Amino acid sequence: MNDTGRSGDGENARVDLGTRCAALRAALRVTASLAVRPGALLRRGTGLVAELGTIGLGTSTVAPHGADGRFDGWWDDPVRRRAVQAYLATTGTLSGLLDDAALDPADDGRLRGALAALADLARPGGAGPGAVSPGPQTADPDPAGPVPGRDLAATPGAVVLRTPVFELIQYLPRTERVHDVPVLLVPPLAHRYYLADLAPGHSLVEHLVGEGLQVFALSWSDPDATDGRDLDTHAAAVLDAVEAATRVTRCPRVALAGLRTGGLLSAAVQCHLAATGRDDRIAAAVYLGTVLDQGWALPGFRPDPVPAAGGVLDGDAAVRSWSWRRGGEQVRPFAVDPAAAERVPRGPVRRALRHWATDLLHVPAALQAALLALATGDPDATVLGTPVAPGGLTRDAYLVTPADDPAQPWTAGLRTAQMLGGACRLVRADGDQAGALVAPDGYVAGPVSGDGEAPAGWQAAGERVDGSWWPDLVAWLTERAGPQREAPPELGGRRMYPVHPAPGIYLGG
Repeated sequence: MNDTGRSGDGENARVDLGTRCAALRAALRVTASLAVRPGALLRRGTGLVAELGTIGLGTSTVAPHGADGRFDGWWDDPVRRRAVQAYLATTGTLSGLLDDAALDPADDGRLRGALAALADLARPGGAGPGAVSPGPQTADPDPAGPVPGRDLAATPGAVVLRTPVFELIQYLPRTERVHDVPVLLVPPLAHRYYLADLAPGHSLVEHLVGEGLQVFALSWSDPDATDGRDLDTHAAAVLDAVEAATRVTRCPRVALAGLRTGGLLSAAVQCHLAATGRDDRIAAAVYLGTVLDQGWALPGFRPDPVPAAGGVLDGDAAVRSWSWRRGGEQVRPFAVDPAAAERVPRGPVRRALRHWATDLLHVPAALQAALLALATGDPDATVLGTPVAPGGLTRDAYLVTPADDPAQPWTAGLRTAQMLGGACRLVRADGDQAGALVAPDGYVAGPVSGDGEAPAGWQAAGERVDGSWWPDLVAWLTERAGPQREAPPELGGRRMYPVHPAPGIYLGG
Protein backbone atom coordinates (compact mmCIF):
# COMPACT_ATOMS: atom_id res chain seq x y z
CA MET A 1 0.00 0.00 0.00
CA ASN A 2 2.88 2.36 0.81
CA ASP A 3 4.44 1.69 -2.55
CA THR A 4 1.14 2.47 -4.21
CA GLY A 5 0.83 5.66 -2.21
CA ARG A 6 4.34 6.75 -3.19
CA SER A 7 3.57 5.92 -6.81
CA GLY A 8 0.38 7.96 -6.65
CA ASP A 9 2.21 10.88 -5.06
CA GLY A 10 4.81 10.71 -7.80
CA GLU A 11 2.15 10.69 -10.47
CA ASN A 12 0.41 13.64 -8.85
CA ALA A 13 3.71 15.53 -8.75
CA ARG A 14 4.25 14.83 -12.43
CA VAL A 15 0.72 16.05 -13.21
CA ASP A 16 1.23 19.24 -11.20
CA LEU A 17 4.59 19.83 -12.89
CA GLY A 18 3.01 19.29 -16.30
CA THR A 19 0.25 21.70 -15.42
CA ARG A 20 2.65 24.38 -14.30
CA CYS A 21 4.75 23.95 -17.44
CA ALA A 22 1.69 24.14 -19.68
CA ALA A 23 0.46 27.25 -17.87
CA LEU A 24 3.90 28.84 -18.06
CA ARG A 25 4.15 28.12 -21.79
CA ALA A 26 0.70 29.62 -22.32
CA ALA A 27 1.64 32.72 -20.33
CA LEU A 28 4.85 33.13 -22.34
CA ARG A 29 2.90 32.83 -25.59
CA VAL A 30 0.40 35.49 -24.58
CA THR A 31 3.27 37.76 -23.52
CA ALA A 32 5.01 37.25 -26.85
CA SER A 33 1.79 37.79 -28.76
CA LEU A 34 1.00 41.04 -26.99
CA ALA A 35 4.61 42.21 -27.36
CA VAL A 36 4.12 42.42 -31.12
CA ARG A 37 0.78 44.17 -30.57
CA PRO A 38 1.79 47.16 -28.41
CA GLY A 39 -1.16 49.14 -29.70
CA ALA A 40 -3.61 46.66 -28.24
CA LEU A 41 -1.85 46.69 -24.87
CA LEU A 42 -1.78 50.50 -24.82
CA ARG A 43 -5.42 50.76 -25.87
CA ARG A 44 -6.62 48.32 -23.21
CA GLY A 45 -4.44 49.86 -20.51
CA THR A 46 -5.44 53.46 -21.16
CA GLY A 47 -9.06 52.39 -21.47
CA LEU A 48 -8.92 50.74 -18.04
CA VAL A 49 -7.26 53.77 -16.44
CA ALA A 50 -9.90 56.06 -17.94
CA GLU A 51 -12.71 53.78 -16.81
CA LEU A 52 -11.32 53.57 -13.28
CA GLY A 53 -11.31 57.37 -13.26
CA THR A 54 -14.99 57.56 -14.17
CA ILE A 55 -15.72 54.91 -11.55
CA GLY A 56 -14.02 57.05 -8.92
CA LEU A 57 -16.08 60.07 -10.00
CA GLY A 58 -19.27 58.02 -9.85
CA THR A 59 -20.12 58.53 -13.54
CA SER A 60 -19.24 55.07 -14.91
CA THR A 61 -21.89 53.11 -16.79
CA VAL A 62 -20.21 49.73 -16.20
CA ALA A 63 -22.79 47.30 -14.82
CA PRO A 64 -23.32 43.54 -14.50
CA HIS A 65 -25.44 41.62 -16.96
CA GLY A 66 -29.11 41.96 -16.12
CA ALA A 67 -29.29 38.24 -15.27
CA ASP A 68 -26.26 38.43 -12.97
CA GLY A 69 -27.55 38.56 -9.42
CA ARG A 70 -24.15 38.04 -7.77
CA PHE A 71 -24.02 41.69 -6.73
CA ASP A 72 -27.54 42.09 -5.39
CA GLY A 73 -27.29 44.17 -2.24
CA TRP A 74 -24.17 45.99 -3.49
CA TRP A 75 -25.54 48.24 -6.19
CA ASP A 76 -27.43 50.73 -4.00
CA ASP A 77 -24.36 51.49 -1.89
CA PRO A 78 -22.04 53.94 -3.73
CA VAL A 79 -18.82 52.54 -2.26
CA ARG A 80 -19.72 48.92 -2.96
CA ARG A 81 -21.00 49.81 -6.42
CA ARG A 82 -17.60 51.30 -7.25
CA ALA A 83 -15.89 48.11 -6.03
CA VAL A 84 -18.09 46.02 -8.32
CA GLN A 85 -17.49 48.36 -11.27
CA ALA A 86 -13.72 48.26 -10.75
CA TYR A 87 -13.85 44.47 -10.62
CA LEU A 88 -15.91 44.27 -13.83
CA ALA A 89 -13.70 46.77 -15.65
CA THR A 90 -10.49 44.98 -14.66
CA THR A 91 -11.68 41.47 -15.54
CA GLY A 92 -13.14 42.79 -18.79
CA THR A 93 -9.78 44.32 -19.71
CA LEU A 94 -7.91 41.09 -18.97
CA SER A 95 -10.40 39.10 -21.03
CA GLY A 96 -10.00 41.61 -23.84
CA LEU A 97 -6.23 41.18 -23.78
CA LEU A 98 -6.70 37.44 -24.27
CA ASP A 99 -8.95 38.24 -27.24
CA ASP A 100 -6.24 40.50 -28.67
CA ALA A 101 -3.57 37.82 -28.21
CA ALA A 102 -5.40 35.47 -30.63
CA LEU A 103 -3.98 32.33 -29.03
CA ASP A 104 -4.71 28.79 -30.15
CA PRO A 105 -7.70 27.17 -28.40
CA ALA A 106 -5.58 25.11 -25.99
CA ASP A 107 -3.60 28.05 -24.62
CA ASP A 108 -6.65 30.29 -24.64
CA GLY A 109 -8.61 27.72 -22.64
CA ARG A 110 -5.83 27.31 -20.06
CA LEU A 111 -5.50 31.04 -19.47
CA ARG A 112 -9.22 31.78 -19.45
CA GLY A 113 -9.78 28.97 -16.98
CA ALA A 114 -7.10 30.36 -14.69
CA LEU A 115 -8.40 33.91 -15.12
CA ALA A 116 -11.98 32.86 -14.35
CA ALA A 117 -10.95 31.00 -11.20
CA LEU A 118 -8.83 33.89 -9.93
CA ALA A 119 -11.51 36.41 -10.82
CA ASP A 120 -14.10 34.47 -8.87
CA LEU A 121 -11.83 34.45 -5.83
CA ALA A 122 -11.29 38.21 -6.12
CA ARG A 123 -14.95 39.02 -6.80
CA PRO A 124 -16.58 41.40 -4.31
CA GLY A 125 -18.77 39.23 -2.12
CA GLY A 126 -17.11 36.08 -3.47
CA ALA A 127 -15.63 33.12 -1.65
CA GLY A 128 -12.03 34.31 -1.66
CA PRO A 129 -9.99 35.56 1.29
CA GLY A 130 -11.38 38.79 2.66
CA ALA A 131 -14.75 38.35 1.02
CA VAL A 132 -17.38 40.70 2.42
CA SER A 133 -21.06 39.91 2.68
CA PRO A 134 -23.27 42.44 0.88
CA GLY A 135 -25.56 42.53 3.92
CA PRO A 136 -28.93 41.04 4.76
CA GLN A 137 -30.78 39.37 1.89
CA THR A 138 -34.52 39.23 1.42
CA ALA A 139 -35.88 35.93 2.72
CA ASP A 140 -37.33 33.42 0.30
CA PRO A 141 -41.07 34.23 0.19
CA ASP A 142 -41.85 30.50 0.06
CA PRO A 143 -39.93 28.95 2.99
CA ALA A 144 -41.53 25.57 2.34
CA GLY A 145 -39.82 25.46 -1.05
CA PRO A 146 -41.29 25.11 -4.53
CA VAL A 147 -43.79 22.31 -5.11
CA PRO A 148 -43.08 19.87 -8.00
CA GLY A 149 -45.89 19.92 -10.52
CA ARG A 150 -46.90 23.44 -9.51
CA ASP A 151 -43.84 25.66 -9.05
CA LEU A 152 -41.34 23.53 -10.96
CA ALA A 153 -41.54 20.56 -13.33
CA ALA A 154 -45.04 21.85 -14.06
CA THR A 155 -45.40 21.39 -17.83
CA PRO A 156 -48.41 19.08 -18.41
CA GLY A 157 -47.59 15.54 -19.46
CA ALA A 158 -47.63 11.93 -18.35
CA VAL A 159 -45.29 9.05 -17.65
CA VAL A 160 -45.64 6.60 -20.55
CA LEU A 161 -42.89 4.19 -19.49
CA ARG A 162 -41.55 3.28 -16.06
CA THR A 163 -38.59 1.01 -15.33
CA PRO A 164 -36.55 0.59 -12.14
CA VAL A 165 -34.02 3.03 -13.61
CA PHE A 166 -36.15 5.79 -15.14
CA GLU A 167 -39.53 7.18 -16.01
CA LEU A 168 -40.17 8.49 -19.51
CA ILE A 169 -42.37 11.58 -19.55
CA GLN A 170 -44.25 12.59 -22.68
CA TYR A 171 -45.40 16.21 -22.69
CA LEU A 172 -48.84 17.27 -23.85
CA PRO A 173 -48.77 19.08 -27.22
CA ARG A 174 -49.87 22.71 -27.10
CA THR A 175 -50.23 23.28 -30.83
CA GLU A 176 -52.65 21.84 -33.38
CA ARG A 177 -49.78 20.53 -35.47
CA VAL A 178 -46.44 19.04 -34.39
CA HIS A 179 -43.20 18.09 -36.09
CA ASP A 180 -42.54 14.41 -36.79
CA VAL A 181 -39.20 13.99 -35.00
CA PRO A 182 -39.48 14.01 -31.19
CA VAL A 183 -36.95 15.62 -28.87
CA LEU A 184 -35.66 13.35 -26.08
CA LEU A 185 -34.11 15.14 -23.09
CA VAL A 186 -31.37 13.25 -21.23
CA PRO A 187 -30.91 14.85 -17.78
CA PRO A 188 -27.80 15.10 -15.60
CA LEU A 189 -26.92 12.02 -13.60
CA ALA A 190 -26.57 13.55 -10.14
CA HIS A 191 -29.23 16.24 -10.52
CA ARG A 192 -32.94 16.00 -11.28
CA TYR A 193 -34.30 16.43 -14.79
CA TYR A 194 -36.29 19.61 -14.20
CA LEU A 195 -33.46 21.98 -15.02
CA ALA A 196 -35.14 21.74 -18.42
CA ASP A 197 -38.61 22.30 -16.90
CA LEU A 198 -37.76 24.80 -14.22
CA ALA A 199 -40.58 27.25 -13.50
CA PRO A 200 -43.70 28.08 -15.53
CA GLY A 201 -42.77 30.74 -18.04
CA HIS A 202 -39.09 29.84 -17.64
CA SER A 203 -39.12 26.24 -18.87
CA LEU A 204 -37.24 25.02 -21.93
CA VAL A 205 -39.66 22.08 -22.19
CA GLU A 206 -42.63 24.43 -22.11
CA HIS A 207 -41.01 26.58 -24.80
CA LEU A 208 -40.27 23.65 -27.12
CA VAL A 209 -43.78 22.21 -26.75
CA GLY A 210 -45.27 25.63 -27.41
CA GLU A 211 -43.38 25.81 -30.70
CA GLY A 212 -44.81 22.57 -32.08
CA LEU A 213 -42.13 20.09 -31.06
CA GLN A 214 -42.90 16.72 -29.49
CA VAL A 215 -40.90 16.44 -26.27
CA PHE A 216 -40.00 13.50 -24.04
CA ALA A 217 -37.77 13.55 -20.94
CA LEU A 218 -36.14 10.91 -18.79
CA SER A 219 -36.47 11.18 -15.02
CA TRP A 220 -33.94 9.04 -13.16
CA SER A 221 -34.89 7.03 -10.09
CA ASP A 222 -32.66 7.46 -7.05
CA PRO A 223 -30.41 4.38 -6.63
CA ASP A 224 -29.58 2.90 -3.24
CA ALA A 225 -26.58 1.00 -1.92
CA THR A 226 -27.81 -2.28 -3.44
CA ASP A 227 -28.09 -0.81 -6.91
CA GLY A 228 -25.49 -2.08 -9.36
CA ARG A 229 -26.01 0.55 -12.05
CA ASP A 230 -23.12 1.62 -14.20
CA LEU A 231 -22.66 3.55 -17.44
CA ASP A 232 -23.96 0.64 -19.51
CA THR A 233 -27.14 0.55 -17.41
CA HIS A 234 -27.84 4.20 -18.14
CA ALA A 235 -26.87 3.90 -21.80
CA ALA A 236 -29.31 1.00 -22.17
CA ALA A 237 -31.94 3.16 -20.46
CA VAL A 238 -31.45 5.91 -23.04
CA LEU A 239 -31.77 3.35 -25.83
CA ASP A 240 -35.00 2.07 -24.25
CA ALA A 241 -36.30 5.63 -24.11
CA VAL A 242 -35.37 6.18 -27.77
CA GLU A 243 -37.27 3.04 -28.69
CA ALA A 244 -40.31 4.12 -26.68
CA ALA A 245 -40.36 7.66 -28.08
CA THR A 246 -40.10 6.44 -31.66
CA ARG A 247 -42.81 3.89 -31.00
CA VAL A 248 -45.24 6.41 -29.53
CA THR A 249 -44.63 9.00 -32.26
CA ARG A 250 -44.34 6.49 -35.13
CA CYS A 251 -41.14 8.22 -36.18
CA PRO A 252 -37.91 6.19 -36.60
CA ARG A 253 -35.61 8.94 -35.29
CA VAL A 254 -35.23 11.28 -32.32
CA ALA A 255 -33.27 14.44 -31.58
CA LEU A 256 -31.22 13.77 -28.44
CA ALA A 257 -30.71 16.70 -26.05
CA GLY A 258 -28.29 16.10 -23.18
CA LEU A 259 -28.02 18.44 -20.21
CA ARG A 260 -24.59 18.67 -18.58
CA THR A 261 -23.49 15.10 -17.66
CA GLY A 262 -26.56 13.90 -19.56
CA GLY A 263 -24.75 15.19 -22.62
CA LEU A 264 -21.78 12.94 -21.84
CA LEU A 265 -24.19 10.01 -21.63
CA SER A 266 -26.04 10.89 -24.82
CA ALA A 267 -22.74 11.28 -26.69
CA ALA A 268 -21.65 7.84 -25.47
CA VAL A 269 -24.97 6.36 -26.63
CA GLN A 270 -24.54 7.95 -30.04
CA CYS A 271 -21.03 6.51 -30.27
CA HIS A 272 -22.49 3.07 -29.58
CA LEU A 273 -25.19 3.53 -32.22
CA ALA A 274 -22.57 4.67 -34.74
CA ALA A 275 -20.33 1.70 -33.95
CA THR A 276 -23.23 -0.72 -34.44
CA GLY A 277 -24.51 0.85 -37.66
CA ARG A 278 -27.64 2.37 -36.11
CA ASP A 279 -26.82 6.05 -36.03
CA ASP A 280 -29.79 6.68 -38.33
CA ARG A 281 -31.89 6.57 -35.14
CA ILE A 282 -30.55 10.03 -34.26
CA ALA A 283 -31.75 13.01 -36.28
CA ALA A 284 -29.70 15.63 -34.43
CA ALA A 285 -27.89 16.15 -31.13
CA VAL A 286 -28.07 18.99 -28.62
CA TYR A 287 -25.53 19.51 -25.82
CA LEU A 288 -26.46 21.97 -23.06
CA GLY A 289 -23.52 22.88 -20.83
CA THR A 290 -21.66 19.70 -21.79
CA VAL A 291 -17.91 19.41 -22.27
CA LEU A 292 -16.76 16.10 -23.72
CA ASP A 293 -13.13 16.37 -22.60
CA GLN A 294 -12.53 18.16 -19.32
CA GLY A 295 -8.98 16.85 -19.39
CA TRP A 296 -8.37 19.13 -22.37
CA ALA A 297 -10.42 22.01 -21.02
CA LEU A 298 -8.59 22.09 -17.70
CA PRO A 299 -5.22 20.44 -18.36
CA GLY A 300 -3.62 18.77 -15.37
CA PHE A 301 -6.74 18.80 -13.24
CA ARG A 302 -7.54 15.50 -11.61
CA PRO A 303 -10.49 14.17 -9.62
CA ASP A 304 -10.53 14.24 -5.87
CA PRO A 305 -11.09 10.63 -4.76
CA VAL A 306 -14.21 10.19 -2.64
CA PRO A 307 -14.95 6.80 -1.07
CA ALA A 308 -18.37 5.35 -1.85
CA ALA A 309 -20.09 3.75 1.12
CA GLY A 310 -21.78 0.56 0.00
CA GLY A 311 -20.95 1.15 -3.64
CA VAL A 312 -22.97 4.36 -3.94
CA LEU A 313 -22.20 8.04 -3.39
CA ASP A 314 -24.76 10.47 -2.11
CA GLY A 315 -25.34 13.38 -4.45
CA ASP A 316 -23.20 15.81 -2.49
CA ALA A 317 -20.26 13.38 -2.45
CA ALA A 318 -20.64 12.83 -6.19
CA VAL A 319 -20.62 16.57 -6.80
CA ARG A 320 -17.48 16.89 -4.67
CA SER A 321 -15.78 14.07 -6.52
CA TRP A 322 -16.61 15.67 -9.86
CA SER A 323 -14.34 18.52 -8.96
CA TRP A 324 -10.79 19.09 -9.98
CA ARG A 325 -7.85 20.21 -7.97
CA ARG A 326 -4.74 22.05 -9.11
CA GLY A 327 -2.56 22.64 -6.09
CA GLY A 328 -4.89 24.25 -3.56
CA GLU A 329 -7.47 25.38 -6.12
CA GLN A 330 -10.71 23.48 -6.48
CA VAL A 331 -12.93 23.80 -9.53
CA ARG A 332 -16.25 22.01 -10.06
CA PRO A 333 -17.05 21.85 -13.76
CA PHE A 334 -19.93 19.36 -13.35
CA ALA A 335 -21.53 20.79 -10.23
CA VAL A 336 -23.93 23.69 -9.98
CA ASP A 337 -23.14 25.44 -6.73
CA PRO A 338 -26.37 26.49 -4.99
CA ALA A 339 -24.84 29.98 -4.85
CA ALA A 340 -25.15 30.07 -8.64
CA ALA A 341 -28.88 30.51 -8.14
CA GLU A 342 -28.17 33.92 -6.62
CA ARG A 343 -26.83 35.10 -9.97
CA VAL A 344 -30.21 34.97 -11.69
CA PRO A 345 -33.03 37.48 -11.07
CA ARG A 346 -35.10 37.15 -7.93
CA GLY A 347 -38.41 35.35 -8.23
CA PRO A 348 -39.67 31.91 -9.23
CA VAL A 349 -36.62 31.10 -11.35
CA ARG A 350 -34.20 31.73 -8.52
CA ARG A 351 -36.24 29.69 -6.03
CA ALA A 352 -36.63 26.80 -8.46
CA LEU A 353 -32.95 26.85 -9.42
CA ARG A 354 -31.86 26.94 -5.79
CA HIS A 355 -34.08 23.94 -5.11
CA TRP A 356 -32.75 22.07 -8.17
CA ALA A 357 -29.12 22.68 -7.23
CA THR A 358 -29.61 20.88 -3.90
CA ASP A 359 -32.04 18.19 -5.10
CA LEU A 360 -29.40 15.53 -5.71
CA LEU A 361 -29.47 11.86 -6.64
CA HIS A 362 -27.20 9.13 -5.34
CA VAL A 363 -24.60 8.01 -7.87
CA PRO A 364 -23.33 4.40 -7.99
CA ALA A 365 -19.56 4.26 -7.69
CA ALA A 366 -19.21 2.36 -10.98
CA LEU A 367 -21.16 5.05 -12.81
CA GLN A 368 -19.13 7.80 -11.19
CA ALA A 369 -15.86 6.17 -12.28
CA ALA A 370 -17.11 5.73 -15.84
CA LEU A 371 -18.26 9.35 -16.05
CA LEU A 372 -14.85 10.54 -14.89
CA ALA A 373 -13.25 8.40 -17.60
CA LEU A 374 -15.52 9.96 -20.23
CA ALA A 375 -14.96 13.46 -18.90
CA THR A 376 -11.18 13.18 -19.07
CA GLY A 377 -11.15 11.77 -22.58
CA ASP A 378 -9.92 8.32 -21.56
CA PRO A 379 -9.11 6.59 -24.89
CA ASP A 380 -10.04 3.22 -23.37
CA ALA A 381 -13.55 4.32 -22.36
CA THR A 382 -16.31 2.08 -23.71
CA VAL A 383 -20.09 1.87 -23.54
CA LEU A 384 -22.03 -1.33 -24.15
CA GLY A 385 -18.83 -2.92 -25.45
CA THR A 386 -18.05 -0.26 -28.05
CA PRO A 387 -15.45 2.54 -27.89
CA VAL A 388 -16.46 6.12 -27.16
CA ALA A 389 -15.17 8.10 -30.14
CA PRO A 390 -16.90 11.50 -30.56
CA GLY A 391 -15.10 12.08 -33.84
CA GLY A 392 -17.33 9.42 -35.38
CA LEU A 393 -20.52 11.35 -34.59
CA THR A 394 -21.65 12.82 -37.89
CA ARG A 395 -25.11 14.13 -36.99
CA ASP A 396 -25.60 17.88 -36.85
CA ALA A 397 -25.09 19.23 -33.33
CA TYR A 398 -26.10 22.30 -31.34
CA LEU A 399 -23.93 23.13 -28.34
CA VAL A 400 -24.48 25.76 -25.64
CA THR A 401 -21.50 26.84 -23.54
CA PRO A 402 -21.54 29.43 -20.72
CA ALA A 403 -19.53 32.57 -21.39
CA ASP A 404 -18.77 33.56 -17.81
CA ASP A 405 -18.40 30.38 -15.81
CA PRO A 406 -15.53 30.39 -13.29
CA ALA A 407 -15.18 26.60 -13.42
CA GLN A 408 -15.19 26.08 -17.16
CA PRO A 409 -13.79 28.37 -19.88
CA TRP A 410 -16.17 28.82 -22.79
CA THR A 411 -13.39 27.68 -25.11
CA ALA A 412 -13.97 24.17 -23.72
CA GLY A 413 -17.28 24.30 -25.56
CA LEU A 414 -15.49 25.34 -28.73
CA ARG A 415 -13.10 22.42 -28.37
CA THR A 416 -16.04 20.04 -27.80
CA ALA A 417 -17.64 21.28 -31.00
CA GLN A 418 -14.35 20.67 -32.81
CA MET A 419 -14.19 17.10 -31.46
CA LEU A 420 -17.51 16.15 -33.07
CA GLY A 421 -17.47 14.68 -36.55
CA GLY A 422 -20.48 16.56 -37.91
CA ALA A 423 -21.48 20.18 -38.40
CA CYS A 424 -21.96 22.03 -35.11
CA ARG A 425 -23.61 25.33 -34.22
CA LEU A 426 -21.98 26.77 -31.12
CA VAL A 427 -23.80 29.16 -28.80
CA ARG A 428 -21.76 31.15 -26.28
CA ALA A 429 -24.47 32.23 -23.84
CA ASP A 430 -24.04 35.05 -21.34
CA GLY A 431 -23.84 33.93 -17.74
CA ASP A 432 -22.39 31.11 -15.71
CA GLN A 433 -23.36 27.45 -15.70
CA ALA A 434 -26.80 28.29 -14.30
CA GLY A 435 -27.68 31.61 -15.88
CA ALA A 436 -26.50 30.63 -19.36
CA LEU A 437 -29.05 27.83 -19.51
CA VAL A 438 -32.07 29.42 -17.88
CA ALA A 439 -31.72 33.22 -17.92
CA PRO A 440 -29.14 34.50 -20.44
CA ASP A 441 -28.98 38.19 -21.39
CA GLY A 442 -27.74 37.34 -24.86
CA TYR A 443 -25.45 35.11 -26.84
CA VAL A 444 -23.00 34.79 -29.69
CA ALA A 445 -23.72 31.99 -32.15
CA GLY A 446 -22.17 30.60 -35.27
CA PRO A 447 -20.86 27.46 -36.96
CA VAL A 448 -17.57 25.90 -35.96
CA SER A 449 -15.39 25.71 -39.02
CA GLY A 450 -12.96 23.03 -37.92
CA ASP A 451 -10.26 21.83 -35.57
CA GLY A 452 -7.86 24.51 -34.46
CA GLU A 453 -10.15 27.50 -35.05
CA ALA A 454 -9.03 30.28 -32.72
CA PRO A 455 -11.58 31.50 -30.16
CA ALA A 456 -11.09 35.13 -31.18
CA GLY A 457 -11.73 34.24 -34.82
CA TRP A 458 -14.90 32.36 -33.98
CA GLN A 459 -16.18 35.22 -31.82
CA ALA A 460 -15.47 37.77 -34.51
CA ALA A 461 -17.37 35.75 -37.09
CA GLY A 462 -20.27 34.89 -34.77
CA GLU A 463 -23.56 36.75 -34.58
CA ARG A 464 -24.36 38.65 -31.38
CA VAL A 465 -28.03 38.40 -30.34
CA ASP A 466 -29.78 39.91 -27.32
CA GLY A 467 -32.06 37.70 -25.26
CA SER A 468 -32.39 33.95 -24.85
CA TRP A 469 -30.99 31.37 -27.26
CA TRP A 470 -34.15 29.26 -26.91
CA PRO A 471 -35.79 30.63 -30.11
CA ASP A 472 -32.54 29.96 -31.97
CA LEU A 473 -32.59 26.35 -30.75
CA VAL A 474 -36.23 25.98 -31.86
CA ALA A 475 -35.36 27.25 -35.35
CA TRP A 476 -32.41 24.85 -35.52
CA LEU A 477 -34.47 21.88 -34.32
CA THR A 478 -37.45 22.50 -36.59
CA GLU A 479 -35.15 22.39 -39.61
CA ARG A 480 -34.26 18.84 -38.57
CA ALA A 481 -37.57 17.70 -37.07
CA GLY A 482 -39.30 16.73 -40.29
CA PRO A 483 -42.70 17.79 -41.63
CA GLN A 484 -45.65 18.73 -39.48
CA ARG A 485 -48.74 16.64 -38.83
CA GLU A 486 -51.79 16.82 -36.63
CA ALA A 487 -50.98 16.68 -32.93
CA PRO A 488 -51.90 13.36 -31.30
CA PRO A 489 -55.26 13.55 -29.47
CA GLU A 490 -53.86 11.80 -26.39
CA LEU A 491 -50.58 10.82 -24.81
CA GLY A 492 -49.01 7.41 -25.33
CA GLY A 493 -49.96 5.05 -28.10
CA ARG A 494 -49.17 1.69 -29.66
CA ARG A 495 -49.85 -0.14 -26.37
CA MET A 496 -47.95 2.41 -24.31
CA TYR A 497 -50.31 4.12 -21.91
CA PRO A 498 -50.02 7.01 -19.46
CA VAL A 499 -49.36 5.51 -16.02
CA HIS A 500 -48.97 8.68 -13.94
CA PRO A 501 -49.23 12.45 -14.46
CA ALA A 502 -45.99 14.38 -14.87
CA PRO A 503 -43.65 14.85 -13.09
CA GLY A 504 -44.02 11.19 -12.09
CA ILE A 505 -43.18 9.38 -8.88
CA TYR A 506 -39.37 9.34 -9.16
CA LEU A 507 -39.01 13.09 -8.74
CA GLY A 508 -39.82 12.89 -5.05
CA GLY A 509 -38.32 9.44 -4.54
